Amino acid sequence: MEIASIKFLTVLYILPIVGTLFFAFFVYLRDRKSASNRLFFWLGIITVVWLISVFVEGVFQLYQLNILWSARLSMALSAPHVLFFFLLAHTIPQRNLTLNKTTFFALSVITVLVMALNFSPYVFADVVFVGGRHQVINGSLLWLSETFLVALSAATFYFLLRNIRRTQGVERKQILLMFFGIILMIGLLIGTVVLPVLLFKNDKFLNYAPLYTLIFNVFTAVAVLKYRLFDLRFLITEGLLAVLNIFLFLQVAFSPSVNRFIVNILIFLAAIYISWRLIRSHKKEVALQTELARTDALKESNLKLQQLDRQKTEFLTIAAHHLRTPVSIMNNYLAMIKDGDYGAVSAALSPVLENMDTSNQWLVRLADEFVAIANLEQGATKFHIGQENLSALVALVVKEFAGRAKAQGLSIKLEKPPEPITAPIDAEKIRQALMNLLDNAIKYSEHGAITVSVKMQEDNDENQEPNKEKENKVSGVVVSVRDQGIGFEAEDLPNFFQKFQRGNNAKTMHVNTSTGLGLYIARMFVEGHSGRVWAKSEGLGKGSEFGFWIPFDRSNK
Repeated sequence: MEIASIKFLTVLYILPIVGTLFFAFFVYLRDRKSASNRLFFWLGIITVVWLISVFVEGVFQLYQLNILWSARLSMALSAPHVLFFFLLAHTIPQRNLTLNKTTFFALSVITVLVMALNFSPYVFADVVFVGGRHQVINGSLLWLSETFLVALSAATFYFLLRNIRRTQGVERKQILLMFFGIILMIGLLIGTVVLPVLLFKNDKFLNYAPLYTLIFNVFTAVAVLKYRLFDLRFLITEGLLAVLNIFLFLQVAFSPSVNRFIVNILIFLAAIYISWRLIRSHKKEVALQTELARTDALKESNLKLQQLDRQKTEFLTIAAHHLRTPVSIMNNYLAMIKDGDYGAVSAALSPVLENMDTSNQWLVRLADEFVAIANLEQGATKFHIGQENLSALVALVVKEFAGRAKAQGLSIKLEKPPEPITAPIDAEKIRQALMNLLDNAIKYSEHGAITVSVKMQEDNDENQEPNKEKENKVSGVVVSVRDQGIGFEAEDLPNFFQKFQRGNNAKTMHVNTSTGLGLYIARMFVEGHSGRVWAKSEGLGKGSEFGFWIPFDRSNK
């Protein structure tokens, strides 16, 4: 044996054992629920036990004692050692174990079998004393144990590289640095221990195993210092407090007298309390710093979302303007063909032209909706408020939709007071809002009547609008559209009046001309008048009501 001093051998093993235990417990205590942290912890424990077994074998070599069972123990512990390396490489940096249960169970069973095999004479048959040192005689199945270790190590390399490719930034540097230490350690173990024993029956490098684990600890320490893999200050604080408390405990244990024992134990208890308070305070500080970092990340994400939203609005504007030009040209040509400018229209061609005109009108409306959305989001929408006859405006919209409703087997009924209702509105915006509500009612009704109502009403009467707790009611006008269509459930309500949203009830109708923008535009136009929109239904198949309320005096809102 090359190491002549038992003291030097002890120091050689103590440093890696203490370092490995320290890192193992520190990582585990930082996040006990993380699978990666738990695997790191158990890897550390297995590494320590394996180092102790190798140390015992080294001591036996030093005193020329039989090392057969210590060699078998070292070989047996190498199986779970490599297994935990594999599991850690497969899982990190995830919080949950990513290996499926069947594979995990199979690997665990195989590992136990390999451990049992390593304790048998089929791996290490005997030990002979040759040239002043023990030499292990390999068994007939040593290759099987070594094959398992090499195969699992190769799988560890593969999943390690996969996880490195999947991570980015500092996290990638952390894992890359820490696992480079793992790769170097496994590589040295295979190159200087596993293969020499398998091929040349030579285990003289086995005593240098602790140096390989020390390499792993050094790389992990660099990850801590350079890339803050763990909280460095917290690491140092806990380490110093642990050393201090161990020292004080030893003083208690070796107190020369009862009086000294009492004094020492009081000092020890005081130190434990102070340590607990310090660690608790530091954890709060770390939690606060983490929360601040998360807030900064949220601010950055919010800025990115705002930028994306602006880009989306710009795209809608460009798309709408580019869509309007060809649609307008098609609309003009269709009108000229229907008017006979290119010759008489045959009876067979007439319905085709009507279908084309319907589709073209939908495109026109789509372009108008895109323009409206872009203007609303850019703050470019102008409201031209004036005293308008709202009753006449509603009647005009109903008349425009009467033909379309009749074609679908529906009827439209108008309910309005005999006296005209005037209100301060932008007539075009309110007309568009009502058209969107009526269009929605026709789309999602297969039979029955649609009732359009306009009347004066106090704010929140009949519980039609939100904010029922509002005490200061303001007189205004209500316009509502009731149908006998598909209705909706309460869970669909949050989807209405939102951008590009449709209720789950609408999905059963297979409506292909809905963009999910009509109700949103209606809401924005009504809210621009200091009004509110609402929707209600008694359930699926029981019809629905959509409407809006506008105040007569906007200054009171």
